[in-house]
Amino acid sequence: MRPNLRLHVFLLLPILLFIGCAAIGLNRQDAEFQRPPEYVRFFELLDRTVAEAGVRDASVFTVSGFPYLRTNRFFTGLKDDLKNDAHKEQWVRRLQQLDLEARQKEIRNLPAAALKNLARQLGEPAGRLMLQERAAFYSAKMLTRDQRLPDFYEVVLRAVTDPSEYSTAMRVVGLYPLTSMPVTAVTRSVQEKFRKWHHAPADRLETVGELTVYAPSRGTEYSEQTVRLVLDRSRQNALFILQPSKVDQQTLLAMFAPVITQDVAAGYDKIGEVVWQDNKVRINAAKPTVYYYFSHGHCRYRQHASARAPCRQAGRPRTF
Repeated sequence: MRPNLRLHVFLLLPILLFIGCAAIGLNRQDAEFQRPPEYVRFFELLDRTVAEAGVRDASVFTVSGFPYLRTNRFFTGLKDDLKNDAHKEQWVRRLQQLDLEARQKEIRNLPAAALKNLARQLGEPAGRLMLQERAAFYSAKMLTRDQRLPDFYEVVLRAVTDPSEYSTAMRVVGLYPLTSMPVTAVTRSVQEKFRKWHHAPADRLETVGELTVYAPSRGTEYSEQTVRLVLDRSRQNALFILQPSKVDQQTLLAMFAPVITQDVAAGYDKIGEVVWQDNKVRINAAKPTVYYYFSHGHCRYRQHASARAPCRQAGRPRTF
């Protein structure tokens, strides 16, 4: 039994050492960056309240040791493209903006009881607007202080990681390649089915209800020249990231807005506006609405921006 015990102790030591190093690293950043305790405590209390309430924004990742930064896969993937301090500064500013946007959503979603408890811990009235303004104020102050350190960007670059959603054990055993083959085959079959369905004329489709066409109230003919102009002026920043203005976003949306032919057999097939009514999420079919958001991605070392428009239907989407 003694050799096995030694082996277990030997395997445990690196794990404990790794955990200890991580904790020391976080403490070092708070101490070496000389962050005011008031700022640190505010973010700690806010983050704890958000976590306990279960309203954390899952679309972005936290950056260990930097409570005023968050990242996503796109900005994490830009790390290797940061060639100078101007690139790094712009990149960090975008991470800061991601955090502020995420905190706005989290603060708006905090239950009243959690908000009251947070105010008690802070020792002052804590309304949602006040929390958002305080978070923005402390975020700006902490970033300004942290940037004074000569190795600031190097520390941030090491801290920004892309949390894996895959199991290490399954990777080691090699289960992912095995399971990917049937998944790929089924996916291709479904894609082919959808492709044929979408390419078929509407009058030849087998339907169970009435075909209803949803079209944008205002449309604009496609113009390659206009699109080029929008994309060119959207890249006018140090990182050349596509950042279309609100006006340019509306221009692109008017050009690429979908025309949807929907098979309406019952009320749950109707496209409508998402509303909160009688303490429930409901669909107002009297106001057809398409929701959209802009996202970024890397494709063969080139950046791409896309507008995604998930439709909202009354009740549940129909299966085909």
